[in-house]
Amino acid sequence: MPTRDLAVIDLTESSPPRSRSAVLVDAITTAPDERVRAALRLGCELSKEVEQMVQNMLLVPVDRVSSKIVEKDADSDGYVKEVGSDEEEEDDDKSSEDESDVGHQDVVSAPSLKRFRPRFATCENCKEEFDVETNDGVSCIWHPEGKEADYDADIWVDHDEDCHGRIDGFDDDPNYAEGFRYECCGRSGDNEGCKLGTHVEEENVYKKMRR
Repeated sequence: MPTRDLAVIDLTESSPPRSRSAVLVDAITTAPDERVRAALRLGCELSKEVEQMVQNMLLVPVDRVSSKIVEKDADSDGYVKEVGSDEEEEDDDKSSEDESDVGHQDVVSAPSLKRFRPRFATCENCKEEFDVETNDGVSCIWHPEGKEADYDADIWVDHDEDCHGRIDGFDDDPNYAEGFRYECCGRSGDNEGCKLGTHVEEENVYKKMRR
């Protein structure tokens, strides 16, 4: 009987070692959020270059952020109104004047007086994160009110709540979107939004610090 040459596979041979950069990316991806924040804070404390890089990524000058809120119906011209109270605007003006006075006294250089704020925020309407620097009149689309069940919809014809569960428990299930209507406009549950405008920043630490 003829013999066959069998290939010998060395199972002890290890795969090529991964680069330290690749391992670091994995470590950052899987690390708890607070550990990553701590590492980032330490990096900023130890290196001006790291601090500048992080600042460029996460901060934006206040004077580059619009103070307008735009809100309109998704199919109309809408309207524009100011954001914030008169008191907040007066505080901002006073701060600008104070900074200008300090600059004239040559206590510190002008660039260091520029005020910054966090670049990213969460919208109280759509609940999505947004870049405050690029926030404009078509950035956000939302419904101002929630959904209610449309019990007359065809999708519920064979639905038995005793067997399949309460109908109002399916309001966030995309498979049952046609069985719900938005209270604000009566549109179907899968409609993207009846209001269009700028993102509106949720109450956060930054806004509380300004008070």
